[in-house]
Amino acid sequence: MPSQVSTPISIDEELHVLCERVVARLMTRYDWQLLEEDEFLRIVFERAQAEGSVIESVVARVAKNEYALALYDACHPRRNPEPLPRHQRGYEELGRYLHDIACHKRPGRIQDAEDATQRALLDIYQALQEDKCRKPGAFLAFCIGKLRGALTSVDRSHKVGGEQPASLDDPTGAAIEPNLVERSATSPDEETERRRLAEAVWTELLRKFQKHPKAVQQLKAVVLKHMHEYSNQEIGAKLGIASAGAVSTLISRGRKKLENNQEFRELAFQMLSSQV
Repeated sequence: MPSQVSTPISIDEELHVLCERVVARLMTRYDWQLLEEDEFLRIVFERAQAEGSVIESVVARVAKNEYALALYDACHPRRNPEPLPRHQRGYEELGRYLHDIACHKRPGRIQDAEDATQRALLDIYQALQEDKCRKPGAFLAFCIGKLRGALTSVDRSHKVGGEQPASLDDPTGAAIEPNLVERSATSPDEETERRRLAEAVWTELLRKFQKHPKAVQQLKAVVLKHMHEYSNQEIGAKLGIASAGAVSTLISRGRKKLENNQEFRELAFQMLSSQV
């Protein structure tokens, strides 16, 4: 009796299965409903197929980027001047998404997370009215930036009122390396993804810039700022830089090195949206 030979799975079939898994997970986790699942899957599959990647982290990044476009369109007040159901749905989804992040950032401080989320949503609405978000595909990263500012404002309001905000990790003790302790509580998935991104950044960094100390210093500042959420003052203390202005310059130049270099551009995008 002749042996049966199994038909190998094509790359497109493998990619489609991966896209289905990623889309279903994201829609379930965040209760995303602005896009129908079949339509969302089609968009993600076509773009991932065009990029020629069957890596799950890349497909997840594509899916989040595409959904960011849908959220931007739903939340933009000029595109939806009236409180239409889609407009309301967009802000409900965005609010839940940011609140979940805020709760991870301030564990056990539910009221602070709620206050920061509401502040961030107001800031986002105002920013959209003024067309300050110039990259709709990075809308989620833009919103998280607003949430960070809102959390800082809430912390400061406690400090002014006599209540000290949650203590930060000592920024002077740990070496700068891929497994640097996270600054705030994250889910296991987020921690794994950040660690993967950190390792990718540092592998490329050391390969490309190991003979250029200034560039290494700049990239250290970027990683501490955007992946581990250190303040400029804390970054200065860790890197031995007294001036906050000098730290800002380091961060700016480091980001440009990532964004202007073809092989680092994708890392830059993922880094700045890694909490998304």
